[in-house]
Amino acid sequence: MTEANKDALREYLHWAKALLRSMETSLRGEDPANVWKYGGYKAFARKYNQIRAEVSQNVPLPPILDMFDLEKMPGA
Repeated sequence: MTEANKDALREYLHWAKALLRSMETSLRGEDPANVWKYGGYKAFARKYNQIRAEVSQNVPLPPILDMFDLEKMPGA
């Protein structure tokens, strides 16, 4: 594996970790009755799809990593 490939994999990992941190942060609100904290799920799914699409262009991914069908997701 070349150094460029390793750098790309590190970058992809940073993207995935940043998405995960964003999702965790949005759920960490103090008020459990605050339903607005769940409103960003479709945006998070879209970001996941974007990351997966970019990674799949350069790295063979296992078939278990599906894409979200955003057209079938209800809005906020």
